[in-house]
Amino acid sequence: MTTKEIEHGTFYAWRYARCECDTCKVAKARSRQKSRDRSRRSSMNRSAETYHDLREYHRRRRAEWWEKQRRMIQNPRVGHWTDAEDRIVLRDDITTREKAAMLQRGYSSVLNRMHDLSRAERATCKECGSGFWKIPAKTDTAARNGFYSRGLFCSLECAYANRRREGYDRNKRQCIQCGSEFRARTPESKLCSRRCYREHKVIHPPTACEACGALFKPQMTRRGVTRFCSTSCAGAARRWKSAEERKRRCAGCGRVFVPKDGRTKNCSRECGSKSRLKKLGAHA
Repeated sequence: MTTKEIEHGTFYAWRYARCECDTCKVAKARSRQKSRDRSRRSSMNRSAETYHDLREYHRRRRAEWWEKQRRMIQNPRVGHWTDAEDRIVLRDDITTREKAAMLQRGYSSVLNRMHDLSRAERATCKECGSGFWKIPAKTDTAARNGFYSRGLFCSLECAYANRRREGYDRNKRQCIQCGSEFRARTPESKLCSRRCYREHKVIHPPTACEACGALFKPQMTRRGVTRFCSTSCAGAARRWKSAEERKRRCAGCGRVFVPKDGRTKNCSRECGSKSRLKKLGAHA
């Protein structure tokens, strides 16, 4: 097929015959742009389908969660134990299986409640005035977080109602050093000021400095209780005063020598190698 018989601008012309005329170049660019547009639309459709599937998935999970919450609220077998249920648990004339059937609760939950009631005491709610069983908190975390069963309130509803009525502020605390009330900035704050912090860190009576002999208040640090009154006394205690005090006996050959620092135990490298070989032979 000659060049004259080629119909310029067609797919055959620029794809197979590889015509380089302006008409074929324009047709080639237009065809490739259409292909890119199709790919882009296909990718957008796939992304839209994925996004729609994710939204449907999360909507379904959210609906399931709310349905579960609704069932938990309406289900009498779930939630706090009432005083009437506790009286059934404390009965001695029926078995635990019968108690679980009467209460519509699990056998293990009834056993756990019986164990808790064996350690419980009778108390009066501070908010509503009704009687309830004072069960001690099972963990230290529950006690620190204000577990309502420490003998103040019969339920969380009464505890929250009392907080709202009295204007409870969870950030107001009492300083463990001076006893004054302060507003905490962080949940871990226990001291009201830097002065109380410094006084609280001092846990030992005044003692004499090991370097100069002056009395000072030792403090608790990461390394332990301080033994010197200042950094200058600590540095002076670290430095060795004379060559006579630095003398020690070599662990390899037994000769007396003056080490360069406090960690040196041998007078030379040869003695260090000998002492290491002795240790290896002893372990072998």
